[in-house]
Amino acid sequence: MMKLAKILAVSACAGLLLASGFGWARHAYAQADDGALEGYPDVKKTPPFNFEGCWAGDAANVFDTVDFNFGELDKSKITISTFDFNFSDGGPGTDFTGNFTGTASANGLKMTGDDKVYTSAGIFEGCKFTASGTVDKGSDPVVITGKYKFAGKCPAGMIRSGEFSINQPC
Repeated sequence: MMKLAKILAVSACAGLLLASGFGWARHAYAQADDGALEGYPDVKKTPPFNFEGCWAGDAANVFDTVDFNFGELDKSKITISTFDFNFSDGGPGTDFTGNFTGTASANGLKMTGDDKVYTSAGIFEGCKFTASGTVDKGSDPVVITGKYKFAGKCPAGMIRSGEFSINQPC
């Protein structure tokens, strides 16, 4: 009889060990099906604000102006676009234009020029334009405010950095 009780006890322990080892007592977790969440928006990815088109406003001070002509938005990439700064000092070469690309988000943008600035006095290679801005969607019309900077071999007398405030349309 003792031998039978010992065999039953060992068998019961072995059964419990096997049951836990094979996962019979594990928690069940749902697995994501690729098509199961198609109808739900991706809360992590807010689409970028649509900057396409012409935006105009003040630069550096209320007497200086800037126009940004944003090209197509390819996902969050701003394709070839142009800037045109007009500074009010009235001297020759106070109108600076150039090309830029950049990135856009739901709340702002970053712009990087192509290392050339064009003026009536000529082309200045090595003059790098950068800027960033934030969108104020609560204003009417929508306003983008930000900062710009020119660095490198830029025209003498050029306002190298400052703030801008733009809205649509030009």
